[in-house]
Amino acid sequence: MAAHGTANEFIARLYEAKLARAAKLPDPAADGEELLRRRERLASLLRIPLAQENAVPPDAELLERTDQGAYIRERVEIGTRDGLRMPMYVLLPKTASASSPAPAVLALHGHGYGSRELVGLTPDGRDEPEGTGIHKHFALSLVKRGLAVIVPELLGFGERRLEEDSRLDENPADMRNSSCYKLSSFLTHLGETLAERSSRIWRQRWMNASVPSY
Repeated sequence: MAAHGTANEFIARLYEAKLARAAKLPDPAADGEELLRRRERLASLLRIPLAQENAVPPDAELLERTDQGAYIRERVEIGTRDGLRMPMYVLLPKTASASSPAPAVLALHGHGYGSRELVGLTPDGRDEPEGTGIHKHFALSLVKRGLAVIVPELLGFGERRLEEDSRLDENPADMRNSSCYKLSSFLTHLGETLAERSSRIWRQRWMNASVPSY
């Protein structure tokens, strides 16, 4: 038992309170109207309607496509806002078909070397089935369970770092040095955030549950 008034005690108490509250909530899987209400509230919180009004054509381009046995791995690039281009990996299970499409999930990487860290690749693009970092190539676990997985390269990481940071790479491991802090600081002074700048295009695509066509 954590001592009263400590950070550990606070976190434990908050966790138990959230669990108790969740147990009293209606099960959305058993109530279609409740599911719709939650969906609409989430759309409002994420400003989905605003994103839809300002959406831009994806202008998708297929960069590569490789057969990975149980699934297909594609590298795709789309346009987002203000002329930005965003590469991503799309993992498609072979169990899916036009008559039986796979449910889609958006897999977002954290700090590291970007989207490759989720899909079984090293920083320089070589195959690495067993992930050694914090991400553990978790997108592979999802596609092997029958999900279509979209793994975008978030702004400030991997191939989307600032040129000044990319030029400092002396070996593949240096790709872990992101531009996150520099971009975040710059955008904050302009009244924006890096998360908002990276995610606006996905608000619409996630709610529509669609994979860009190309």
